[in-house]
Amino acid sequence: MKNVWIGLATVKQKKNVYILGRHVKGGFVNALALAKNSKDFSIQIKKALEELGLTMLKLEESEPFAARIANYKVEKILVTKAKEVEETGNVRFGTFDIYKE
Repeated sequence: MKNVWIGLATVKQKKNVYILGRHVKGGFVNALALAKNSKDFSIQIKKALEELGLTMLKLEESEPFAARIANYKVEKILVTKAKEVEETGNVRFGTFDIYKE
């Protein structure tokens, strides 16, 4: 059975890709996906980021979304995005926090 998972992805932009901005080296983002386990979650997030022209450097704090909201206060927008993931099966991202070169 698949559940909504959440994790914090560290990313960098590929050469000549400016989705995060022109002089941006990379960033961090909460990522959500419908997954069977942590490995499945990581594969889905990596693929979705690649489609945006981003390389995933690492994925941390991955856990089922239900576990996250049971133990921590979660931003309202992430709750909304988790519902979207559940309804559509599509990967969703929170706000990208960027860092420059």
